[in-house]
Amino acid sequence: TPFFPEALRPRLGGSDDSALAKQRAGAIANGTGAVMTGAEIGLSPMQALSNVFVIHGRPSMYANTKVALVQAAGHHIWTEESSETRAVVCGQRSNDPPGTPPRRGEMTIELARKAGWAGKNKNYQENPTAMLYARAASICCDRTAPEVLKGIAAFEEIQDQPQPTHAGAPPVAAAPVTVAEI
Repeated sequence: TPFFPEALRPRLGGSDDSALAKQRAGAIANGTGAVMTGAEIGLSPMQALSNVFVIHGRPSMYANTKVALVQAAGHHIWTEESSETRAVVCGQRSNDPPGTPPRRGEMTIELARKAGWAGKNKNYQENPTAMLYARAASICCDRTAPEVLKGIAAFEEIQDQPQPTHAGAPPVAAAPVTVAEI
């Protein structure tokens, strides 16, 4: 449908019918995974299609979505500092006793360079403030309300990681396996 996000649509680059069918099947699987993941964390199907992405076979969401979910659950998230060189985001659980120090998420451009993200991802050159904020906000949300996010990583976090390889894992079948083949 027109509501299916561009990021989840198949890349219709080939004229080969089997390649096109494989691309469509992958797009449908990613969309289904996004909707199912969204349901686990309280997003409607349309919200999930817009905010949950499958990267390297893992569901992820934007850091801003993580902040929205944590705040919707009644917890407090605020930005202490945000610049081209450093971002600090703080969080407080709604049931924390008075005087409990806030949980902090911090990211600096130096740490991003050291990790290799700033050289690999052009967004760090084009908009370092947003990228550092996204990393700091994601860290803060994970520390403040892990039960809300259920371990789902931030899009910005997964996109900076290399595609994982699973040593010893069998290759994924190109087509569904029939009972007779098993």
